[in-house]
Parts: sequence; C-alpha cells; structure tokens
Amino acid sequence: MKKTSVVLFSALLTGSLCMFTACGDGGSVGKVDGNFKQEATAQELQTALSSINLENAFGTGDKVGFQIQAEMAVSAKGNGVSSQMEMSFDYAMQGPKMPAAPQAAQDGAQDVVGSWKDYIPLDQFIGAGKIDFSLKQSAAGSSNAIAFKSQIYQDPVSIYLDFDMNGQKMKGKISIEELLEALEESMDPELPEIEDDTDVEIPDISDGTEVTDPSDTDVEIDWNAVVSSFKPYIDDSKGLKIKLEGREQFLVESLVKSGIPVDGANFSALVCDVYLSFGEDGRFLQMGLDIDFAMSVGQIKVSVKGGLALKSFNGTITLPEGIASDSSYQQIPIKDMIGDNAPII
Repeated sequence: MKKTSVVLFSALLTGSLCMFTACGDGGSVGKVDGNFKQEATAQELQTALSSINLENAFGTGDKVGFQIQAEMAVSAKGNGVSSQMEMSFDYAMQGPKMPAAPQAAQDGAQDVVGSWKDYIPLDQFIGAGKIDFSLKQSAAGSSNAIAFKSQIYQDPVSIYLDFDMNGQKMKGKISIEELLEALEESMDPELPEIEDDTDVEIPDISDGTEVTDPSDTDVEIDWNAVVSSFKPYIDDSKGLKIKLEGREQFLVESLVKSGIPVDGANFSALVCDVYLSFGEDGRFLQMGLDIDFAMSVGQIKVSVKGGLALKSFNGTITLPEGIASDSSYQQIPIKDMIGDNAPII
C-alpha cells in the first residue's frame, strides 16, 4: 500500500508543480465536484491514498480509454504592450487492456521512458480529438495574430493532423514508431566515450560499506510536509474524491523559485488545486488541475486561468474512412525535429 500512495502522490505533486510554474492550463475542466468543506489531516490523506488499488483501478475489460482535456487563457498588459493567448485541447485514446505497471515504473527507477512506453503502447491505440490555439499581440502601434486549429487522429501506425494556420489548410502525419524513438533518444543521450589512454585514476571506495539500490527501498513520504504545502480535502461518501488546495505561501514560494518576480506584486487570484477521483467500484475516473492566477506589478497585469484533466473514457472513437492510405497527408520528419538534427532556435 505504501508504494501505491507514493506513486499516486508523486504524480499529483509533480503535475501540479510543473503546470503551475509553466503558467497552467484551461478553465474548469480539471475540477471535480465534491463535498470539500472539512480539511483532512495528514493521516487521513495517507490512509485515503493507500486504500487505492492501482492494479484494479484501470479496469479489467478488453480495452482501456483515456480522455485528455485542457483549456488555458493567458493575458498580459502594461507599458503599451498587450498579449493574449487562448488554447483548448480535447483528445480521446482507446487501446487494449491495461497491463500491469512495469517494475521500473513502480520503483521510480531512472528508465521511466522505456518502461512506460511498454506500459502504454501507443502503437496499439486509436485516438481522435482537436486543438484550437490563438495568440494576439500588440505593441507600439503594431499588432500580429496567430490562429491555429487542427483535427487530430491516431491509428496504430501514425498520428494525422488536419490543420488550419491563419486560413491556410494543410495535412500531415507523424510515424508513431519514429516519434517514440525520437523521444527515447532525446531523453537518453549518449555519454561521450573515454579514450583508452586517458590517465584517470579511479579511487578505491571498497571499504566494506553495503550500497543499497534506491529502487529497492520503499520511499517514505512526510505527510505533515505535504499538508504544509496543500490543504487536503476528502469526500468518500460515494467513491473517493481528493482535493489538494495549494496554500498561498507555498504557491508564492513556487513562483519565486521559478524566477517570476513577485516583489511588490498584488494578487487578485492565486489558486492551484489538484483533484483525484475514483468510483465506488474503485475504478479511476479523473485526475485534474485547476489554476486561477492574476497579479499586478505597477502598470503590468498578468492573468492565467485554466485547467487540465485526465479522464477515463469508454466512448466510441471513429477514424475517417481510408485515412491510412490518403496521400494528401504528407509525412512529417519528427526525428529531425526532436533529435540531434533538430534546428537550434
């Protein structure tokens, strides 16, 4: 049970911090409705998370499905400069029965890329969704705008993009095999070779001390430290719903550590909440993030409002007939864009 709570809380905390320092993602899609009135204790949070059975949480049927939804609105104004960005993303994936998590992923080992690639094999999924993005900027009497939208489809071989950029329509496709290879190479760079004649003396550290592999030990979580950063709320009246509400001091400190100046800032909104939801049968329903951040420093005003949700999906995905043989989708060399040959910007 200890390992279950470690995996779940690590995912929640990492997701919340990454999304917060990256300025968030969209609307109310990440929120989970529940009775979150009574703040829980550290012990109650530990007990709730430890009660989740990850082996059964994703179902035992013939296939598994996920839906990813995100919305984000960002604006910045001041000193004659204005910028406004809006984004929405909605994508559903469906694949085979979820296998057991690989040992490397359970233990938090370094080879996460390879282990999770086997755990969630993209080359066995189909998917469909859309993305909508817009950016407007103005300064010194000039302005520019970008409008991008695309339908996205996925079969076991390729990801297909049918997009419109400022009125110009194009089609492209990305090989899933090349995408996975490129991602794995980019996250596992080759170390430089050391010449055989290099005069390097390796110190002898064999003093009899037993060295323990960190992946072989259970990680202890300081739950009191957790609740000092997040206010936990638990609703177990129907299934299990957990809300972690970021405390103001912790969120301000996170901004400072991210290099965002907050001296003299006035916050009109400072919200970063993480949600986790399971049904009465123990099945995973949703993991979400909700952000509402607004501050002003002098004449400059910045606001970020949005949410991110990962949901269970059991609907039907339909791909356009004949899309795999449609020659109007031009191959995109994704390895060149991600790997060593990627252009330096």
